[in-house]
Amino acid sequence: MDKQNNIALSKEARSENTSGDRLKELAALNDKLAQIVASNVSAPPELLAELINRKSKTIRKAVISNPNTPVETLFKLGVHYFPQELLNNPTFQLLYLENPDSVKNIPFYTLHALLQIADIPPFLLNYAQKGYQRQMVVEALAMHVVVAGEMSHGWHEAAEQNAKYQIHYFNFLGKLDFDFLSYFIEFVPQKIFKDKSFRMALASNSKTPPEILEQLAQDQDSMVRAAVANKENLPSHLLKQLAKDEIRRVRSSVANNPNTPIEILKVLARDKEGSAYYQAVKNPRCNLKIRENIFKNIAKSEAPSYLRFVLFLSDYAESSVLAENSNSISWLERYAIAQNPKTPTDTLKQLAQDGNRIVRAAAKESLNIIIPDFKD
Repeated sequence: MDKQNNIALSKEARSENTSGDRLKELAALNDKLAQIVASNVSAPPELLAELINRKSKTIRKAVISNPNTPVETLFKLGVHYFPQELLNNPTFQLLYLENPDSVKNIPFYTLHALLQIADIPPFLLNYAQKGYQRQMVVEALAMHVVVAGEMSHGWHEAAEQNAKYQIHYFNFLGKLDFDFLSYFIEFVPQKIFKDKSFRMALASNSKTPPEILEQLAQDQDSMVRAAVANKENLPSHLLKQLAKDEIRRVRSSVANNPNTPIEILKVLARDKEGSAYYQAVKNPRCNLKIRENIFKNIAKSEAPSYLRFVLFLSDYAESSVLAENSNSISWLERYAIAQNPKTPTDTLKQLAQDGNRIVRAAAKESLNIIIPDFKD
């Protein structure tokens, strides 16, 4: 396409006499022509609604500035980059005058963007001040100069205090991706490390240096430590350290890690709080012998559970364990013990006098197998 032809096409895209269909054709040729079309006040509203979805920032900026752009298009997600253009758009300026309730249709992310402008119209400030619940909007309003006045000191502290809401806002807009950012640790300011989401991203990143993992394994937040414990190829000394963590979710993450050494799994299989050994028994490194030991350890918990019920029915249950638990407060567990061939005869005789008729019947049935002429 030669220079002369480019000039002719640009002139056609700019002309208010060019038909809507032709403007659509021109916008499809390239971004430069699309930008000119987006600025054309004669561009059909439906075409402008399509152009707001273009990746080019200059095209979207032109759409937001165009007085022919439909209101619903003005409020689309892309508008948060152009709050000033939105305020300057004649359509937006007339909106409130024609219908004061129209402010209720402004998305919260658009309102948040508008609250970054010093000369925001009073009607928008009033709307934001009247019980608006979105945290991002509340925080932006509290920091607006018209509302809170100028700051004479403490702005660094105030910035840090409100940073977490801004970071969530960045995440909402897709401007700050912690997973991606974690690959550039050496460029990240230390204060960003205060954000838990970033530390968790670091914990999950396969490229995170060992010295950073050492720090994260001692993080004050248990969710960060759990993220470290889930990490494959984590050094065994860190797995051993995290296996002793006071928080259950961290120990469970160690038990769930496919690279956790067997000796650590054996320790977690005796975990008193339960979920760690649930994870340990599912760990692919857990061989049959370890699984048997884990299963047997379930009986050490005094609280009735379905796991204990299954154990008391199984061949893994030892006679001594069955006898020790024959006074369980759960009739279902006593019922299981009454049926197990390994249950000692004396225990069965005890259960044959049980207060639960189902347990009694099961125990008598088992005794009749052992002692055919048994009579209670």
